[in-house]
Amino acid sequence: VCSSDLSSLGASNSAVSSFSAKRVEPIRRASPQTSRPSAISQARSAPSSSAHLRKVRNPALYEDADDQETSEPARERSAQPAQWRTGPLHSRTLEPSHGRPIYCMSIKNGQLVTGSADHGLRVYDIHSGSFQRELFSKQYGHTEWVTTCAQLDDGRILSGGMDSQLCLWDARAVRCHKLSGHQGSISKVQVDDKGIGLSASYDSTILVWDLNTRTGLQSLGNGHKMAVLDFEWIQSLVVSSGRDGTVCVWDVNRSNAIQKFAAHQGPAAKVRTLANHDDVNVFMSAGGQDGKLCVWDMRTHSPVFNQQIHKGCINEIVASSLSMSVVTASADKSMRILEPRVSFAVRAKMDAQEALYCAAVAEDVAVGGAGDGNLYFFDMQSAECIYGFGASEQGAVQCVGMTEDMRYLIAGGDDGKAMVLKYV
Repeated sequence: VCSSDLSSLGASNSAVSSFSAKRVEPIRRASPQTSRPSAISQARSAPSSSAHLRKVRNPALYEDADDQETSEPARERSAQPAQWRTGPLHSRTLEPSHGRPIYCMSIKNGQLVTGSADHGLRVYDIHSGSFQRELFSKQYGHTEWVTTCAQLDDGRILSGGMDSQLCLWDARAVRCHKLSGHQGSISKVQVDDKGIGLSASYDSTILVWDLNTRTGLQSLGNGHKMAVLDFEWIQSLVVSSGRDGTVCVWDVNRSNAIQKFAAHQGPAAKVRTLANHDDVNVFMSAGGQDGKLCVWDMRTHSPVFNQQIHKGCINEIVASSLSMSVVTASADKSMRILEPRVSFAVRAKMDAQEALYCAAVAEDVAVGGAGDGNLYFFDMQSAECIYGFGASEQGAVQCVGMTEDMRYLIAGGDDGKAMVLKYV
């Protein structure tokens, strides 16, 4: 179960969405029910049967408050750690939903963009839950599944799909300019505040774009021999991971890799820098088959940590800026907490009921999205699962993210619906 490999993804149907305020209880196992197969790849297997976690409404707590917005002072402050430990105040399923699974999302300035296997993107206002527009028409858009998206400061949206195309969408109109240059599926896009964009592809290259003039600036090639699955971009430095197991370091102003590491046996599924971006010389890569986490120091050209910490594909790495810990989520149904300050020792293991496809960290609470459609919330100090929340009615939770102020957590999955959990 490797979420980064899009070579042969599956699909599922969605159902009617709804809104309600829900209270969650501590996680418990319920009567199993069979879930629809989720997105799969050559390294994936469909999630096995399990149950959604119980969601219970407390009328006394939410009476006359279901759809009210908080005051401006509350809007400006971030969620308190205690609220993340007890559960969301409200939950809302955004309508209209996609007809097929959601595989990517972008959250910026209170706006959510979701990309789906239905070839389209949808834009929502997170605070009000209102639908803004659909980015798809007969004239404009992708002809295959949308796999990645990113929002620019001026409201434009850059998306990539399995049709090898990049679509640069206008800030308001349902109209896009197509950027051609890749010869394979797009695995990831990223943009900066100056209108520069990067795109990675299964054609083994990373392209640098000027999105203001819609022209290509540079091609980062001669590094990976197979698909580029992930990358991190900080200033002029790019670190990428490939299906050939290599990790490459690039200067966006040069076409050839300045460093190359043979990192993994099998795909290098994810690559991340540490939470403290003051030191960009240290980065991490995760194995798509070997279950290894490798930590690299570019100054020594060698790994400072290289161990198998999972028995399955590592689908996500999250560096927590609060605790300075590293959290991994894996197809082996578990998460790990590592301590960079103690030679990346594995401090704790957190178990879920199904394979974990995505993860996020809020304060000292780790969140994992699983193949059974549930979100698992773990206390990073005790490593205990403090509660769960059913986020996808069919199949897996494919992506999870939160707003900058940590007031909202958003999840998307195989049922084609985006669910918003409100914490302040």
